[in-house]
Amino acid sequence: MSKTIATENAPAAIGPYVQGVDLGNMIITSGQIPVNPKTGEVPADVAAQARQSLDNVKAIVEAAGLKVGDIVKNHRVCERSERLRNRKRHLRSLLHRTQRHLPGTFLR
Repeated sequence: MSKTIATENAPAAIGPYVQGVDLGNMIITSGQIPVNPKTGEVPADVAAQARQSLDNVKAIVEAAGLKVGDIVKNHRVCERSERLRNRKRHLRSLLHRTQRHLPGTFLR
């Protein structure tokens, strides 16, 4: 049985989806937009947007009672490969050293 994960520490869903789903032995988070949930603002630069998106994922993971150390897969979408560096930089700072090479997908 699945359970919806919802937190005020990540942006509310802007469509017909939920922030995350707890499946019992794993959780799945929806893709996160770079909106600050407290202000509703989007940071101006790409690096700050990547940071905000990942902070939103962290908030959903923590709302499920887990830690970022429990993340085992990361799927990211960037429109340009040069922007991926900013996202990777923040991802490395967020995750534990042993998680820095998680399976991921890059769509171009």
